[in-house]
Formats: sequence, C-alpha cells, structure tokens
Amino acid sequence: MNILRDLSFKTKLVLAVSFIASIALSAALAIRGGQTDKLLRERMLLRTGVLADVAAQNWPASGGAAYAAWLSGAKDIQFAAFFDDKEKLTTFSGEGDRKTVRSEDEDIFHITDETYSISRKVLSADGRVRGTLVLGFPMGRLYKDLEEHSRKGFFVWLFALAAVIAGMALALAYFLKPLQSIYAGAQRLAKKELSYRIPVTNHDEFGYAAEQFNIMAGELSEFYDNLEKKIAAATQELALANSNLQSKNAELHILNERLRELDRRKTEVISIVSHDLRTPLTSIIGFSDTLLNKELRFSEEDRERYIGIIRGESYRLARLISDFLVITKIEEGVFRILKTPTDLRDLIAETGRTMNLAPKAIKLKLALPDAPVLIEADRDKLLQVLHNLAGNAIKYCPENGTITIALKDTGTAVQVSVADTGPGIPDSEKERVFEKFYRRDDAVARKEAGSGLGLAIAKSIVDLHEGKISLRDAEGGGAEFSFELPRPPSI
Repeated sequence: MNILRDLSFKTKLVLAVSFIASIALSAALAIRGGQTDKLLRERMLLRTGVLADVAAQNWPASGGAAYAAWLSGAKDIQFAAFFDDKEKLTTFSGEGDRKTVRSEDEDIFHITDETYSISRKVLSADGRVRGTLVLGFPMGRLYKDLEEHSRKGFFVWLFALAAVIAGMALALAYFLKPLQSIYAGAQRLAKKELSYRIPVTNHDEFGYAAEQFNIMAGELSEFYDNLEKKIAAATQELALANSNLQSKNAELHILNERLRELDRRKTEVISIVSHDLRTPLTSIIGFSDTLLNKELRFSEEDRERYIGIIRGESYRLARLISDFLVITKIEEGVFRILKTPTDLRDLIAETGRTMNLAPKAIKLKLALPDAPVLIEADRDKLLQVLHNLAGNAIKYCPENGTITIALKDTGTAVQVSVADTGPGIPDSEKERVFEKFYRRDDAVARKEAGSGLGLAIAKSIVDLHEGKISLRDAEGGGAEFSFELPRPPSI
C-alpha cells in the first residue's frame, strides 16, 4: 500500500482500469472457452459416434476378428471389441487391456484419462440383436484440440488486454492532460511563481477549472504583492518606531538624570536660600533691635554703620526674592519684555557705577565706544542681565583682581562681554552654568551666597531678545561671559 501511495494519479488510474479490464476479459474468455470446450467435446463425440454407427451397421456375419483388426488399425480408433448376445467378449483387436473392456447400454461409457469407449448394438437383417460393438478412442486427440484452443484463447486474451490497456492509456493521456496542467500550475504556485497561468484549451469541466485556477492565481498574486508591501511598510515603521523609541529612551534617561540632578540642586538651593533669607533677616532684626534699644548709646558713626548694614541686607533679601519671582514667571511662560530704543553704552556705564567693588579692591575696566549704541530692547531686563553677570564676576574675582566690561558694535549686532581674573570655570561645568539652581561645588561657591538663578535668568532674557549667550576662558585666566543681540539697521 505504501508503494501505491507513491504512484501518480495517472498510473493508479491506468492500473485500476487495466485490472478491471483483465478481470472482464478473463471472465468473458473463460465463459467462451467453456462453451468452446463443450462444442469440441460434442463435435468429437458426434464424429466418433457416427463412426461407431457405421462400424456396427457393417459388422460381418462372420469374420468378425478380421473386421475388428481392420477397425483397430484405423486412425483415431484404439481398439475394437465384440460381445455376443450373451454379452460374452468374442472378438478383441487393438491396444488396451481386454479385461477392462465391458459391454454397456450407454452410448458413451468408461471414460478414463487415456480413452473413452462407445458401444453400439449390432442388429441382423431381421432386426434381431446379434451383439454389442465397443470401440475405444484415445483422449489425446481431444486434449490436443482443447490445448490448441486454450493456447489460441490465451493469445487472444493477451492481445485484447494489451489493446484495452493501450486504448485506455491513450484515452487517459488525452483526458488527464488538462488535469496535469492544473497539477503543474499548483506546483509552480507552491514555488511562488505567482505570474504563471494555465493555458485553457478545453471548454469542459477541466477548462472551467483551469479558468478558476487562473483567477485564483491572479488574486493570490495581488494579495501576496499587497501583503509584501504591507510587511515592508510595517517593518520600516517598526524599525523607525524602534529607532525613535531608543532615541526617546536615551533622551528620557538623560532627562531623568538631569531631573535628579536638578531636584538635588533645587533642594540644595532651597536650603541655601532659606539660610540666605534667614541671614539678612537675622541681621536686619538684630541691628534694628539694637538701634531701637533706648538704653544703649551709639555714636553717629556706629548708627550710620548699622543702618548701612540693615540697608545692604535688605537689598540682598530683595534680590533673592526678585530672582525667585522672575524664574517663576519664566517657567510659567508669563515673563514678558517690552522693547524700546535703548542705549546699551549707557546701561553698561550705569552698571559699572552700581557695582560694589570696594570690599575686594577690584578694579573695573570699561571698553566702550565713544558714540551711543542704540538697540531695540527692554531696558530694565537688560540691566538685570548686566547686574547678574557683573555680580557673578565680583563673586569669583579675587582681591585686587580686575573685571572688564566691553561693548562692540558690528553694525548688524552688538556684543557685550564681562570678564574677570578669577579661577575660571572647568570645561566639564561650562555647559551647566546656565541651568536653573546650578551652583559650583567649590570653596568660593560655598563661601559666597547665591540662589544659582542669576545666570539662568540672564540666559532667558537674552533668548527673549532673540540673542545668544556664551562662556569661554578669558585671556590671561578667569572666565568671560558674553551675549550678542541683533541690531536692526534702522536704529
């Protein structure tokens, strides 16, 4: 059965038809052979019966032995025997055992594998039974005829079977050709040859099946093309989404790190600011209570010094509160600027006049053009930028150091720089100095009070003026902060 499963449909069909045809032909030939054998037997018996009738009619009244010898010598007669009316064997001639010869009433009797006997009554002229003539005939002749007939029948059967198989093979080859085309098309579709189409040569069921197959192949090809396009698009989108996700994850990681650092700095600054708020308040309250104590006597010089301390601490407290208010407005997006024609040269000069340089004996150098430099800007906001940059320079400038404020007019833009001769800023911290609440972790920063908002506020104000602010190392050491603002040609 495993062998049959591996055979093609055409081979199985040919084998099945051949098997059925061989059975049908065998049955037909068997029936025909049986009928022919019967006819041969009947013809043989008829011929030998006629011969026996003639011999009985011509049996002589005397000299039966010579007649019997003559009969036994004839072709196809094996022996001749005569029984008298007493059924006594009186004459026997020919081959065979006379002891086995009997007289019977039947026409045919005593059939063996080698002979068969035929008996006939011998009558006298007046119709009286004289005796019985028994003739023996060999079976070989009959067997020979039957064998020849069987051989011819076998060759006829073999030829008929071959003709039937050949005819069925040709018929199946013709009728199965469309089915084989469909099978070949299915195999090519399985190999993804979706452009293949079956040639339609018939207009029968196979032709209709081929047409439906071609329609299915076309739909499958279109579906496969669309599917490949969708898969390619989805793959591209997935790759892009994955790339974006990785980029966003990296950005989120950096942002989280920044937020952690910002939160740490904010907590630190709040602690510092709380301390800074308490410090001026403590000074203000302490010196105010001292001045209001009527039991104490102060010289005019001491009184003015105490009042100066109270005033300075009040200004310091006001700056801290102002910085917090400004950065809050910036974060909420409600911080606005009002541009008016402003002389930047005058703003820098005013900043220089208000800088507290005496405690450290700091020298101030102003590099300003001779003519006014007018730009469209918010005067108060730019003044705050200059104060913040100048205050940062004073904080880090050493005693007897120098601060230089320079102004350059390029025609299309103005550049302002504030440089000090302090220790400078490490490269690793230059990108972070403009972040909110960022404070350098060094001895100077720990000694000098500050909120860490001055430079962040300065950058936000410069950005609102569509300018840019930067930091670099100053010539000869120290840090140099500079900002550039656009200058319209009409100004």
